[in-house]
Amino acid sequence: MKDFMITSLEQDEYRLHTAIAEAFGSGKDAGQKFPLYRRTPGSSVATVRLSDPPEHLAHVGQEVIVPEVGSELEFTLASHAARSGGGKRFTCKSDEERLQWLKDRSVACGFKLLGAPAIETEKVKIKKAGKEWGFRRTTYYGRLKVEDKTKLAQAMAHGVGSSMRSFGCGLLTIHLS
Repeated sequence: MKDFMITSLEQDEYRLHTAIAEAFGSGKDAGQKFPLYRRTPGSSVATVRLSDPPEHLAHVGQEVIVPEVGSELEFTLASHAARSGGGKRFTCKSDEERLQWLKDRSVACGFKLLGAPAIETEKVKIKKAGKEWGFRRTTYYGRLKVEDKTKLAQAMAHGVGSSMRSFGCGLLTIHLS
């Protein structure tokens, strides 16, 4: 598992999505899962995580370290906090719902929240082929305690949540310093 930092002057979410797919040879056309990525808010820098980098990228990027059980660390996670019910998906509308969404996933992801994380939301607009649609992206900034290293490694490699991963959601970043 490796992280790559890229700089993109693209402000259009769909163009960034397409550029990442082309740069890392991933996506439906390649028969692979789309790489996890997150654009740093207010910046042209994005972090891209590949759980299984292709051979031509094996010598570049930064190895992702999974912390030991009991470690207490800061984290960042961007997500599309949504719940399913009756065959439909519903976006979490309040910070309380968004916090509960994260708490519901924390055990399966191998960590325990330490306090309530800061929550920021933004409306993401996607323009493709003359059509426009969007969703609400939630970014969490907080502290966690590692409870299960294997589950945490899975969450870091494959993402948290199941929605909108190809538009900058799901990447769990642990800050070691």
